[in-house]
Amino acid sequence: MSQLVTLFLISVICATVAECQVGLLPVPGGLSKRRRVKPGDEIMTIAKDLKEETEKMTGKTYPKFVPKSYKTQVVSGYMYYVKVRVGRGKDKFIHIKIHHQPWIRGPQLADVKEDQTNESPIESF
Repeated sequence: MSQLVTLFLISVICATVAECQVGLLPVPGGLSKRRRVKPGDEIMTIAKDLKEETEKMTGKTYPKFVPKSYKTQVVSGYMYYVKVRVGRGKDKFIHIKIHHQPWIRGPQLADVKEDQTNESPIESF
């Protein structure tokens, strides 16, 4: 019986590692693959709810605030790195970093990276 349990645990671990490698599950501590924000995605609501706080942090007012793509990182909760269009043109983007621990509190704006472009890669900051 213990060999069966061991075999089962090994297969679960292998499946989990394989899913992490192809991007189905986030790798703890690592960034996921970039995902496009679609209407109705939770990250759309989370990012838009943090617009006012983002404007306070940067001292700027944004005529647009449209999340376009994002990456996630598993930490003590989730870290979201979101590319947000804040104006017209390909050079009018910012990246916002959001920390979310749903069992403790709602999403919190952690940082903002200004002067980004449509081509700027989403990276940890």
